[in-house]
Amino acid sequence: MKQFARLLLVTVGIGVLGFVMSLVPQKNAGAAPPGGAPVSIISSVPLSVGVNNTLSQPVPTLGAEALTSFVAFNSCAALGNSTECQIPIYTVPQGQIAVIESVAGFCGGIAPYAIMFLEMDFTGPDGQPKGLRFAPGSAVPNGVGNVIAWGLNLKTYASAGAINFLAEGSAGSTGGSCNAVISGHLVSTQ
Repeated sequence: MKQFARLLLVTVGIGVLGFVMSLVPQKNAGAAPPGGAPVSIISSVPLSVGVNNTLSQPVPTLGAEALTSFVAFNSCAALGNSTECQIPIYTVPQGQIAVIESVAGFCGGIAPYAIMFLEMDFTGPDGQPKGLRFAPGSAVPNGVGNVIAWGLNLKTYASAGAINFLAEGSAGSTGGSCNAVISGHLVSTQ
């Protein structure tokens, strides 16, 4: 019981101390007291900063030209017994790098229609060919056919040249067509 009384006394004491401290006026801290030493800037503003920007590791810039966004769409058809659908989606202009931020689309064909993989091919900032392969969604029945949709948010870089889309259907899939869209923004390399 004595231990409980001591604990209660300490708790009440801390509460009273907190209440008394809340009554004491607070003084806001300032950069310098009135009449104190003035602040002087030694160098001129803005300061120049150097950045090493290589093709293999581009550094994004925020110049006006870097804010050019793009959205590109194209569609293709796999004719007859072909299972491949390949199209160019977008051509990155010379002196620019495309920052691809999303890929989406859908394919459809006569049931049973299935896609094995979807792929984007482009040239990376290091000048080497790049392939981005991703899995399609599940086939959804649509009348006499199946529709397969997909979407992917990402960040990858493509240098000047074509960005191509490829959909490879599984054996037994007949005909069909695909629609693909990519979006992102361009960054100047000059």
